[in-house]
Amino acid sequence: MNPLVARQPIFNTLGAVVGYELLYREDDANQAIGADGDTMAARTIVSALVDIGLADLVGTTRAWINVTESALVSDEWQLLDASTCVIEVLETVPVSDATLAAVQRLSKAGFQIALDDFVDDPVYAPFLESAKIVKLDVLDKDVAALEAQVRKYRRRGITVLAERIETDEVYQECRKVGFELFQGYYF
Repeated sequence: MNPLVARQPIFNTLGAVVGYELLYREDDANQAIGADGDTMAARTIVSALVDIGLADLVGTTRAWINVTESALVSDEWQLLDASTCVIEVLETVPVSDATLAAVQRLSKAGFQIALDDFVDDPVYAPFLESAKIVKLDVLDKDVAALEAQVRKYRRRGITVLAERIETDEVYQECRKVGFELFQGYYF
């Protein structure tokens, strides 16, 4: 099997690429198909580290790597280097004693932790204690509601990333309400 990994750039407010989210792909597909989340996460990590090489994929920026509940609690992330990777805790990862302890281990190991597709719900609040970045899906969302969330997280010292930006209009709105990082098909 030929190693395939898609990458989507992440930009800061100056328009500079600060990293790439690495995404599982198989054959010539434009989306992740054909495998469960654990397999996708594992294959992406192996392809990025072994088959392709992280430096070839992201240069001097950071790789943003999705981890499932299984990868998180089994400490598979220990294969990664905190200086070159941001760990994205997927929205499907439940808050439990085991996942919370794993996120805390990641933080103590020096990893930046991003909460992917974060939902502002008290059940997920424990993850915020270790998170450095919250990724908010902005597609078809109310700008006023997004602005309130951005203020809330930034007051806590958490960087806020707008994901699923698909037009210049949405990008400009996200800049105005205070997002610090940006990602989406628009770019």
